[in-house]
Amino acid sequence: SSDGRYVAANGYGGTGKGVVYEVSTGRILATLGAETGTLYELAFSPDGRFLVIGRSIRTECVGDKVVQCLSEARIELQSTTSWNPVRNISLPSPNIINFSIFAITFSPDRRYLAVSVIPSMDGAVDQRTGRWVTAEHKDQIRIFDAASLNQIGSFTSRFRGANIRCLDFLKERDALLVGCAAKSLELLDVKTGDSTLLLKDLPNIAHQVLSRDGRYLAVGAGKEMGIYEIVY
Repeated sequence: SSDGRYVAANGYGGTGKGVVYEVSTGRILATLGAETGTLYELAFSPDGRFLVIGRSIRTECVGDKVVQCLSEARIELQSTTSWNPVRNISLPSPNIINFSIFAITFSPDRRYLAVSVIPSMDGAVDQRTGRWVTAEHKDQIRIFDAASLNQIGSFTSRFRGANIRCLDFLKERDALLVGCAAKSLELLDVKTGDSTLLLKDLPNIAHQVLSRDGRYLAVGAGKEMGIYEIVY
């Protein structure tokens, strides 16, 4: 959290749940349940009032036939006072399996919330065989007003199967650094949707961290780590 009081982590005990620790004592303050689906990403709001959770609600399947052709990515807000949910934002999409939120970030000026939405596959049921026929997809980045949590923008990655893992807003610019497992780093203008390819042919990007002053970006890709200077 911004005040340094709490640390939140996902994947607690391999259960798909999350956990919140108190930094000063190391004790567990809350376990974030996952009754349906899996918890993938966590972020504290800049004012410290909320913990924002990205969750995947999976489609139910029996054999090769889809009995429920709906899945849902869900953004949940939990109070950092009670650790109880205060609001859910559902991002349903028909005919998509394993629809997940893999990255959550706030802009430094607290105006925007950005999330990456990754459907692993989509398509339709073949009426002749009853089998599910998959098609490739493109990942999305959705932008919300951080105060109202109303969606104000949605952008699609230029790469199929990009697997957007990392998002960071640049300081004093309405732009996102987008790190992908598709071995690329892009700069996305959140007002126009224009994107610029900054780096390519990298190992799969799993993590990226922007320095607090916005001058440097550390990127973890495969077994390598690179540090880049941000030049405006």
